[in-house]
Amino acid sequence: MDLSKTQDATGVGIVHVVGSKQVSRGFGKDRKYESRPIMRVDLALEVVAPLRGEIRISSVRELFYRLRDMGMMFGMISYDTWGSAESIQTLQGEGFSAEDLSVDRDASPYETLKEAIYDGRLICYDMPVLAMELATVHRDDSTGKIDHLPNGKKDVSDAIAGAVWQAEKGWSNGAGSRQWARVTGTASEFKFGGSDDNEILWDKVNRGIPLTEAEIYRLK
Repeated sequence: MDLSKTQDATGVGIVHVVGSKQVSRGFGKDRKYESRPIMRVDLALEVVAPLRGEIRISSVRELFYRLRDMGMMFGMISYDTWGSAESIQTLQGEGFSAEDLSVDRDASPYETLKEAIYDGRLICYDMPVLAMELATVHRDDSTGKIDHLPNGKKDVSDAIAGAVWQAEKGWSNGAGSRQWARVTGTASEFKFGGSDDNEILWDKVNRGIPLTEAEIYRLK
């Protein structure tokens, strides 16, 4: 979550691991291979304030409650620093794991996101706002922080970077695809597309069975 009230939008990103793949590191005889997670973006959302109004932060939390009621399981919910203390405490009181994560102070989430994109390990539906933000964010040479262009924005990309970082951290700590794939709920509730073939693939995801690259491509 990247919260705001009026000027910026609030960004929401939900990501989970669907499997893993071997990716190469290095060149020639020195090339090494390592297993890295394949992640799917379940939700990339931009919440904007109404005209002459403010975003109700409690309504954003309600999104998590509704998704939980539908069967979605969350490994971790993290918020950027601004205005996050109350939401983190409230979600923890409701049984969620929640913490602070600043993608401004630490560039690691964006580095993790960039690596996943370059490796072909991130699956995402068409989201023009996210695509625009990812194409224009850059590292500020004077501060080393990830920033947007003048008059630009990075609310949704901040949320996705944080979600990708959390998903990869969970996978690296041993959560694996079986635990993190439960975020999809049941195949009938959260499938993308209506073909029988897709239902079979989503059933594999729900049971924690890693997908081949060809199967992952069919889910795009």
